[in-house]
Amino acid sequence: MGRNEPSEEGRSCDEGVNASDVEPSVEVGEGPGTSRSAGARGNAAGVPDDEPPASEPDSPKATKGGKGPRRLLWALLGIVVLAGLGAGGYYALYHDWSPATCTEPAICAICGKAQGEALGHDWEAASCTTPKTCRRCGETQGKVLGHDVSAWTSEKEPSCTEEGRRSGVCTRCGVTVSESVPMVEHAPGDWQLTQDVTLSTYGEVKPGTESRLCTACGKTLETREYMVEVSAQLANACRQAMQKIRSDHPSYKGLMRQLYEYEGFTEDEAAFAADHCGADWNEQARLCAEDKMRYQGYSRSGLIEELVSYERFTSEQANYAADQMGL
Repeated sequence: MGRNEPSEEGRSCDEGVNASDVEPSVEVGEGPGTSRSAGARGNAAGVPDDEPPASEPDSPKATKGGKGPRRLLWALLGIVVLAGLGAGGYYALYHDWSPATCTEPAICAICGKAQGEALGHDWEAASCTTPKTCRRCGETQGKVLGHDVSAWTSEKEPSCTEEGRRSGVCTRCGVTVSESVPMVEHAPGDWQLTQDVTLSTYGEVKPGTESRLCTACGKTLETREYMVEVSAQLANACRQAMQKIRSDHPSYKGLMRQLYEYEGFTEDEAAFAADHCGADWNEQARLCAEDKMRYQGYSRSGLIEELVSYERFTSEQANYAADQMGL
């Protein structure tokens, strides 16, 4: 048989072929001359048998020195493999559980696996001021109950322009409650003439207005147009009345007297004309006083007496005229 040496093909990718890797061996033969001792090999190398080479590459000491780094490399590789297996096992077997909540079970933050069941809400009953509320997560459900007052004390009565006020004690929680009372509806009255019809100088009738006022506060609630039929005779009476108030500045009663006694109209026609001629009777009193003061001096009392007794203005209208004259 030949020498039993490892071939290059039988080595791993981490082993090379060099002299330091070859260990001394003895070949076994069947007869003399078929084996060679270590001493024979030494003689072949020219070294005496009694003096082994001190630095021969194939010595056992040199072989041990070459295998040290490879053993360290394999040890490091093993540590890395074990660490990888440990990490994989950690992620495969270990879970990082988040606490369960009212609506979700415990869930692993690593893999998303769920465990157990949701805790469910821990409800606290609704009160007068707060709805049904979970003690754990704060979620609410439904509405507040509101205060329950059985006996109210009125602090201020409501009207059609202002809210009222009342107070009472809640039978559920014992708190004194004060609240506003809504305003009451307006109370509509009857239709009232707020602006009468008027006639122009040419007898054209201009409509007036009627209104419904609240009987409590006097607010105007509704308005509508007011119109009357005017005959030719009434239209003529109005035209005559307008001419006189522009020229003579009579009072209301003085105008009726002129139309009835001097112009031939009936009392009803004269009254209609005086009512619908559009005169401002305070202004008529001022203009009449101005005419009189232009031709004659008057004291305040004398001017008032003249306007009331002779011109038939009212006392209020005469005093207004005296004020305007600076008396």
